[in-house]
Parts: sequence; C-alpha cells; structure tokens
Amino acid sequence: MRILHTGDWHLGKTLEGRSRLREQEDFVDELVRVADEQQADAILMAGDVYDSVNPPAAAEQLL
Repeated sequence: MRILHTGDWHLGKTLEGRSRLREQEDFVDELVRVADEQQADAILMAGDVYDSVNPPAAAEQLL
C-alpha cells in the first residue's frame, strides 16, 4: 500500500486580510497530481485541515 502523508493544510487562511484561496487551490491541484503520479492508495492528512474552527464556505468547498 502506498500512502501519501501530508499535514497542516490550513485551508481558509488569510494573510494580512488577503485571501490565499488561489494558492490553496493550486496546492490541492498539486496534491492530486502527485497522488496520481505516485499511484497513492491513500492520502494521510495529519494536522489542521482548516485554519479555524469555523472555516469560510470557500475553504469547505475546496476540500
């Protein structure tokens, strides 16, 4: 079994009030690409998926 281990995505994080959603979309696209290339059977996410306990809807949709 091939496992791709990741962590601390912090989807929904902003930087000085500016959205980082585009960067986060690029990250998810890259994650999918790497998982496909490496023929991963599973993606293990250890850490924070969202940046807050009440993430913005866009971050939830991205996941």
